Amino acid sequence: MTDSEKKEIVKLTAEKFMECQRAARKEKRSRWLHDTRQLMKHYNTLNEHSKKAVATLEEALAANDLQDGSGHKKICVETIKTSSAKTFVIMQHVNSMLDVLKNDCKKSGRERKYRIFKSHFIDKKTFKTIASEENIDERTAYRDTGDILETLSVLLFGIEELTKA
Repeated sequence: MTDSEKKEIVKLTAEKFMECQRAARKEKRSRWLHDTRQLMKHYNTLNEHSKKAVATLEEALAANDLQDGSGHKKICVETIKTSSAKTFVIMQHVNSMLDVLKNDCKKSGRERKYRIFKSHFIDKKTFKTIASEENIDERTAYRDTGDILETLSVLLFGIEELTKA
């Protein structure tokens, strides 16, 4: 094998590697956007759960001693405790980032986009209703919501989200 053939193989391998890296980043970003959309789709339910869970974190910790001989109740309490704690922490983070997002949109002149986003995900209005209220095309409401979801995704998932394919 000649030196030029070796160089060509290395070049092709490096190009393929970089292509795979870009695809992996794109897939990860796509998952984050999907996760952000799902989180906002269920925002009201999760927020209510974090405030009114069957067992508050303190109650779950106190009830941790309850168990029958098989340990079954202990497993249930552990599950409730874990679910309550995770949901509470996540929703505290989401609510904080929604405040940051609202302030950022206000500073950058994207109030309408934030209003549309809030109307759709928190107030549960349809895009048709929002478009009518805002005097815009329905497609614009979809686009604006997508833009805000991308910004929120960066806020929720941090610096890694900025590494885009």
